[in-house]
Amino acid sequence: MKKVHFMGVGGSGMNAVCGIAHFLGYEVSGCDFAAKTSEYVKPLTEKGIQIFDQHRAEHLDGIDILCVTPAVFDQSENHPEYKFAKESGITIMTWQQFMGMELHKHKKVIAVAGTKGKSTTTALIGKIFENAGLDPIVQVGAKVKSWGQNYRTGHGEWFICEADEYYGSFLHYSPNVAVITNIELDHPEYFPSEEAYVDVYMQFVKQIAERGFLVLGDVGEAYQNIEEIIANKHIDVIRSANHLGVLHYKAPASLPGKYNALNIAAAFAVSAYANIPDHIARETVEEFEGLGRRFELVCEKKGVKIYNDYAHNPMSVKAVLTGARERFPEARIWAIFQPHMYTRTKLFIQEFAECFESADMVVISKIFASREAGKPVETEVNGQMLVDRILAVESGKNVIYKDTFEDLVEYVLANLSSNDVVVNMGAGDNGIICELLCEKLSQ
Repeated sequence: MKKVHFMGVGGSGMNAVCGIAHFLGYEVSGCDFAAKTSEYVKPLTEKGIQIFDQHRAEHLDGIDILCVTPAVFDQSENHPEYKFAKESGITIMTWQQFMGMELHKHKKVIAVAGTKGKSTTTALIGKIFENAGLDPIVQVGAKVKSWGQNYRTGHGEWFICEADEYYGSFLHYSPNVAVITNIELDHPEYFPSEEAYVDVYMQFVKQIAERGFLVLGDVGEAYQNIEEIIANKHIDVIRSANHLGVLHYKAPASLPGKYNALNIAAAFAVSAYANIPDHIARETVEEFEGLGRRFELVCEKKGVKIYNDYAHNPMSVKAVLTGARERFPEARIWAIFQPHMYTRTKLFIQEFAECFESADMVVISKIFASREAGKPVETEVNGQMLVDRILAVESGKNVIYKDTFEDLVEYVLANLSSNDVVVNMGAGDNGIICELLCEKLSQ
């Protein structure tokens, strides 16, 4: 069996693929500077997988495949493991490529794509298939609470996974069933235009297996193009919003808002395709405990509810806050937002400025640079600019910028009232904000 090393195994996608590969018999190892602190690494080490907290070329001794994140190709050309693998002729794959080429073999694949809602929809489908006794393998980009990790291993014929558009990663999959929850421009640091973004989704549709099944959410004008693509492939297609009247179905507290109703509808459509009884799908949704960082209730102290969410693009931020308002119509809602990446913030600054209508109090933190750290765009936009733009949209809005998490937390605590709802959003390192707020409220 092949030996595979996962470089950056602390990531929320790669770690799941590492764990699944181990289950399927591959000899695996990994490394990550955050190996001692990443919540995603512990389940791997508990299985006896060797994870290093440094990056060294000697980790590749006897390795057949080096798995990397796509960002490596334009960020880490001099990375010791990556450089050694190139010079030594070791096969280099992104973890998405490895999953598609190696782990999907001999499986019926369900791939869930979309600008937002991928993780929730994937987890819902996985839980429904699990409860139906189909024993699927599932890879999710967030921790599923009932599994205690972000993947599931099983011996059934189904492999259910997220399908990410960044770097065209999902083009390595040829699913029997595909879900596209929505299409709205994201990853502007990679996609030069909205046309390029939509085009990669059209390529994904072409990857669907002959006589497959496609579930579509809000794909806008792309629907006509999709119909043309699937016409000659005998692919059945259904719009999730019209499936089983799910929008009249009361979702659990872990899945607020219309956007989650559409995610539920997509999961129901896939389960019906697999001939899973409707009552199993409905019972699964009713019992769904939610995902980590997906409108996750972190704590409730002194009458204040603190939620954490991964929302980092305009579409997601607006949807989360709208869902929060629908669930808590009488509460004062706080929106704490850490912008993610300078390019995204700069390009979407007007769209971001229009996202906060449902929030009463808005606090913007410093931009999380991610893979853009040290690049010229870092000087072109900042959090205060977003505050100014929000005020231009809503004059008199209670919005403020705080440069440090410490100052941010101090400001929020000084102005909190009982029955307030705090929604902390972002895809960076802002989870600490929830921890600090909960800690201080407990004192």
